Amino acid sequence: MDALAARLILSASGLTAGRLCRLLHACGSPEAVLEATDEDLLAVTGITALEVRKLRQAARTVNGPALRAKLEEWSGRLLACTDEAYPALLRETPDPPALLFVQGEPHHRDEMAVAIVGTRKCTPYGAMVARRLAGDLARRGFTIVSGLALGIDAAAHEGALEAGGRTLAVMASGLDVTYPSEHRALRERIVASGQVLTEQPFGMPPLAALFPVRNRLVAGLALGTIVVEAPTQSGAMITA
Repeated sequence: MDALAARLILSASGLTAGRLCRLLHACGSPEAVLEATDEDLLAVTGITALEVRKLRQAARTVNGPALRAKLEEWSGRLLACTDEAYPALLRETPDPPALLFVQGEPHHRDEMAVAIVGTRKCTPYGAMVARRLAGDLARRGFTIVSGLALGIDAAAHEGALEAGGRTLAVMASGLDVTYPSEHRALRERIVASGQVLTEQPFGMPPLAALFPVRNRLVAGLALGTIVVEAPTQSGAMITA
């Protein structure tokens, strides 16, 4: 089994990011995880018979060639938390994604990233502030990270792009599901000079429960988080 096939199987296995990361660190590679004996897997902290069954089932049922074709269709890559190319800032967080789908090219300037987040239902003033802040920071060499959502997120991405800068969009859906759909053109512009990232497998819709999970990636990719405009009970405040 090659490395990409193993990564695609692990991504579709349903195991949590924490358990997959522990397996990857213990075994050394995605292929080694799937080739390990049940006894070796059960010796890893937090791995029970349930996780082993999920891995074995995924290895039997996942359509590897179809997922590989989907990844090629979206010009994507699938990074493991043990890869050298995995984002350094994200690796340092308490709960990094084990596997990260990435569309677009990496750049060393992403080590100097700032997240700008806020409400979808922003005021015109809030959108203006987000756009201006993103543009000013982008012109000073910072990469702007946000969540591709309506409102403040979109304004932050737009501000970075207008300044000729770089921006990263982190999605709560699979790489093949653009949400909101009206941001398809914005996504294409982001990919042209930045990256779109997600830990969710292909076909995953943007379920409400996945947005707080996604937000840890937004924060983890950045040196700091700016909340422009948001209710006290909101995803933006969870990110902060």
